Amino acid sequence: MRRSRALVAALVLAALAAGGIRGPALASTTLPANAPGWYGYHGGGTHAGYAPSMPPAGPMHIVATRHLDGAVYASPIVARGVVVAATENDSVYGLSTAGRVLWRTHVGSPSPAAQRPCGDISPLGITGTSAYSPTTGAAYFVAETGTSGVHHTLIAVDVLTGHVRWRRGVDFPGVNTTVMQQRGAIAIAGGRAWVTFGGLAGDCGS
Repeated sequence: MRRSRALVAALVLAALAAGGIRGPALASTTLPANAPGWYGYHGGGTHAGYAPSMPPAGPMHIVATRHLDGAVYASPIVARGVVVAATENDSVYGLSTAGRVLWRTHVGSPSPAAQRPCGDISPLGITGTSAYSPTTGAAYFVAETGTSGVHHTLIAVDVLTGHVRWRRGVDFPGVNTTVMQQRGAIAIAGGRAWVTFGGLAGDCGS
């Protein structure tokens, strides 16, 4: 996999969002109801890479770059005018569509390579693309942590403030968590956040 240490992808996405990628949003006293929205992997729940109000694509350009505290594998999302990106250092960032850092929330200590029998990302923090729910106003991430064994935790983060609303462990009972990776994009459906797991590069476990 290619690593991205700067948020170039997010800010190109931000430029597109500013041009009219829009979706339903929560009522806000600080942002218009039609603030740009790109709520999950390839746009949202259908993963179709399409938003009905998106204007015809034109030439892209980099608005700004920001070096974050770790590699970025998860696709950034845009919700309520905020570009939300996550790093393998288990940090979540909120940026303006002009590239200014609005907030940063560090949610844990990532798992180093020494804790896993295979894999090609080190450390392992937040790898899967998050999803935003306009019903709750939160974005949902899964963070891998390695402070006392390898654990995976679903975390709800307020997109306007970066405040952690809640955390829930999502490891299956009896599973060897050191060979599990949360790489697939989170989906929001039926009032739930759906989380997928797979193996590490090298397929070193059952």
